[in-house]
Amino acid sequence: MPTLEALNNHYATDSITFQTGKGGLSKCSISHPSATAELYLNGGHLTHFQPRGHRPVLWMSSESNFEAGKPIRGGIPICWPWFGQADQEDRPQHGFARNRTWTVTQSEETSDHVTLELSLESNDETKLIWPHSFELTLRFKIGKQLSIELETKNTSKDSFKVGTAIHTYFNVANASEIELSGLDQVNYIDQLENNVCKQQQGKITINKEIDRVYVDSGHQVSIVDRAMNRVLKVTKSGSQSTVVWNPWISKATRMADFPDDGYKTMVCVETANAFSDVREIAPGDNHLIMQTICVE
Repeated sequence: MPTLEALNNHYATDSITFQTGKGGLSKCSISHPSATAELYLNGGHLTHFQPRGHRPVLWMSSESNFEAGKPIRGGIPICWPWFGQADQEDRPQHGFARNRTWTVTQSEETSDHVTLELSLESNDETKLIWPHSFELTLRFKIGKQLSIELETKNTSKDSFKVGTAIHTYFNVANASEIELSGLDQVNYIDQLENNVCKQQQGKITINKEIDRVYVDSGHQVSIVDRAMNRVLKVTKSGSQSTVVWNPWISKATRMADFPDDGYKTMVCVETANAFSDVREIAPGDNHLIMQTICVE
């Protein structure tokens, strides 16, 4: 892995610097006229995004691990090449992309935004977990709004299937007072009730644990947070499934890296390829999934 000096020599700009973060992990700090942000190379994990004049958009766990090879709790983890539990017990939940160190490949700054590009490629270690050759490219465009692209290229000789989630934890004033709109009449799989399929009626509100995968859904989702006087709008492409999650009281207390009261100020709305939306990629082909967040 390149040293911080090498990263700064190659990729630093007026707004981008590479530093030692929590747990001794390498991070990229962004302070641009339009926004501030923080990105850890462990997991290619964005832990902070705040447009100027607004409160932080992302929720972070005060109990999160910051240790090489372990997932960070909060922010935007990248779930790949599967979402949820693996089909084998010795495989990590949500895949291994969020546990690997990504490589910086490009940076750019304009008057409106900064762009960072990271990559992750298959090697002997990843093939012990998942026996396929691949190239991943992760692009962040950070300005008044945030855009994230994850591109999967199949460099194997055979097709493979991938599940993905841009697993965004949003910071809210009070989860029990927000409303999520944009998914009315959309079917969802309720993961708390043996994956039974239901249909959403009206706006989504949260007063208990929620863990749903909305299917056949390319819709924009809006998080209406009146206490913060803002609406967070999530648009996407390359995705027909949307995950909505809040662990509520009981599950929050069971997660070691999650504060007991953390459920009160977060909600996950995830751009995903899950369940029937898992994508099969032929040799030499690519799949691009993208999410954009704007604050109004």
